[in-house]
Amino acid sequence: MKTIATLILLLFLYKFSYNQTVALAADKMNVLYIGVDNPITIVAENTDCSKIKVVSDNGTIEGTGCKRIAKPNDYGIAKITVEYNLKGKTKYTLFNFRVKEIPPPIFKIGTGQRRMPLVALKNQEYVRANLQNVDIDVSFSIDSFTVAIFSKEASNNIQVKNSGNKISEETKQLFYSLKPGDEILFKDIYSHKSYGEVFMLEPVLMAVY
Repeated sequence: MKTIATLILLLFLYKFSYNQTVALAADKMNVLYIGVDNPITIVAENTDCSKIKVVSDNGTIEGTGCKRIAKPNDYGIAKITVEYNLKGKTKYTLFNFRVKEIPPPIFKIGTGQRRMPLVALKNQEYVRANLQNVDIDVSFSIDSFTVAIFSKEASNNIQVKNSGNKISEETKQLFYSLKPGDEILFKDIYSHKSYGEVFMLEPVLMAVY
């Protein structure tokens, strides 16, 4: 609904302020991201969407209808040109979109809070990596991470490497050894995006109570 309302407003502004009759909007937000499919919607008054040509100087535009996919290659600006027919004449309208790298996700377990009830921690089965404040369709997988336990009662702090996003039995044993007031450090967190790029996430320190 937000995208449709935006397009209607854009059509109104272009038609009556600039004598244009075409609008283009990114479906998710006002920027495009490198390495993922960015849905865009095109509207042109009295024009079949299949007859509208759309090209970008940064990456590609795929699709033939009102809904298309923008795939930019480089950060900066993508200049997207829309070609359409108005009263028998070919018209061109240029739209500029900011292009950014996808920000790194945040490592999370449970609710993602930095303090967690001990009973809730013991019931966790998986960890995950989520984007914050970015509405795009891209998933992240956790390849491995290390759990370090800082206990007030233990003379030697213990750490375990966990493969994958499922919490291993060895990691669970560490969780069960915790006491209220202890801390857990999740570090050396390796993840990859849905299209393959591998990177390391910021460590997360959590306290249990």
